Amino acid sequence: MQSDYAHYAQQLLTTALDPILTTITIVARFMGIGFVIVGLTRLYKMGHQDMMHKVSPMSTVMYLVVGVIFAAYTPFLAALSTALFTSNAGVSPLSSSTYLGFGGSTSVCSNYQSVALYNDPNPLCPMMAYAQNIGAAGATASYGFLVSTVTYALLFVVGVIAFLRGVSLLIKVGDGAQQGTLPKAATHIIGGLVGINAETLYDVVSGVVDGLK
Repeated sequence: MQSDYAHYAQQLLTTALDPILTTITIVARFMGIGFVIVGLTRLYKMGHQDMMHKVSPMSTVMYLVVGVIFAAYTPFLAALSTALFTSNAGVSPLSSSTYLGFGGSTSVCSNYQSVALYNDPNPLCPMMAYAQNIGAAGATASYGFLVSTVTYALLFVVGVIAFLRGVSLLIKVGDGAQQGTLPKAATHIIGGLVGINAETLYDVVSGVVDGLK
């Protein structure tokens, strides 16, 4: 029975969460290209004297910045996660040009048995790495372990969505939106990073608590 739960957990990760994350990545890249095109168009309009007063320079810059981040958000997440959490638990720094982001071109994405464990996850396939960790535990995996693993995976996906939402709000900041937009964007970005690195954060907190006992 316990092995059945492990199998269900792996199926959830590989057939549901991984396609969702891949879809988010594809959509984000297309949106990023769109933002860059809008930014370049606005930049072109700024070159005409009669249009300068109609186009906000800050908004134009934000379109370009947000577009670049959306189009290549996985390296940004890797860098921020490493800088803030000094760990590659959720997102590993891209170590070669073949690492194009989640759902990349390598064959390991289609076979979670080949993906590394949590202590060195493949940055292309974070959901597959979670699934592999469950597979490595085998029939000995406890219910608590399965629940926590799936929870970390869910938090990872939610964290990616929150991060991208926060970055997109920066466009409104450039447009001179209401004063609360920047704190809202920062909250989404920081919250997203926390969700993506929830496992690492939990380990750190647990270590601190154990040290105080």
